[in-house]
Amino acid sequence: GARRAPDSSNVGVHARQSECGGLSDFRRHDRLALKMSDPSLSELAPPLVIGATCGSGSRVMVRIVRHTGRFMGWRVNHAEDAQSFRLFLHRWIDHFTPKWIDGDAIPEIEEMAADFRRCVRNHRLTLLNPTAPWGWKNPRSIYVLPFLHRVFPGLRYLHVVRDGRDMAFAGNQNGLKWHAATLLNSDLGEAPKPVRSIALWSRVNTATAAYGEQQMGDRYLRVRLEDLVADPEGMVRQLCRFSGEEEVSPHLSRCLGMLVRDFRCSPPDAVMRAWRRLRETGKLTWTPVSEVEQPGSLGRWRQKDPALIRELESRGEPGLRKFGYL
Repeated sequence: GARRAPDSSNVGVHARQSECGGLSDFRRHDRLALKMSDPSLSELAPPLVIGATCGSGSRVMVRIVRHTGRFMGWRVNHAEDAQSFRLFLHRWIDHFTPKWIDGDAIPEIEEMAADFRRCVRNHRLTLLNPTAPWGWKNPRSIYVLPFLHRVFPGLRYLHVVRDGRDMAFAGNQNGLKWHAATLLNSDLGEAPKPVRSIALWSRVNTATAAYGEQQMGDRYLRVRLEDLVADPEGMVRQLCRFSGEEEVSPHLSRCLGMLVRDFRCSPPDAVMRAWRRLRETGKLTWTPVSEVEQPGSLGRWRQKDPALIRELESRGEPGLRKFGYL
């Protein structure tokens, strides 16, 4: 039968309260937001939203976008995920996303929109100018892209992708833990975790790419993490322009320096080369070389059992081919 929307007062509260920064804390901020002036969503400048499957490298992207002066939230966690939307996503993904991907009707859209408006008020609590550039990064925004686009027709959406074979072995499998039951076929119930992980990765990312390409035009941008590693300067320029910043040069030094300092997903050889070029021309004013980390997790799938990798490539083939990994 049809799924019912879960009660917003009991959205995995006990299991997820700590990771949401404390439910009472969230509700206190929400009550404050309700007391403030409430411009309609149509009066706001369209946001830029960053989404991905968990562990794709979206934290690096939001830090670049912040350097353009765009407000991306005041209440974020260590990964710079906007916390004001977490309970909304917990509540609605399992109800909305399977219907979107399967092409079913979504009759509760007004209730969902009312819930979302409260989240926007909370997120923008410290942003008083309704026309200022703004947005947010929460990876699981990827699961509700058509809804976001319906609410904000001028939405700009940055879709971050990383090789699904790497993602299958990521430590962060929250998407699989929370949404596999509603988004994966029952025949995958006993499959190894990496197989289920890449199946979810492929299904969600290909649906998002299809929607973005068909419905959003140049307001949809897909960025592969591997391309940021290979050409950091070019990708920083592209991301800054997508954020609405035409004059990119002033941001290159800060963004590349930030990548050198904070990159966590792969050996940053190309990042270092771009950084050194700026240093040699005198355009880089600080030197965070000692903070570079090189865990080498990009391409980790190459060290895994070949038989398992063949199964991953079979299950994840639609996404792996779509995004140029096969």
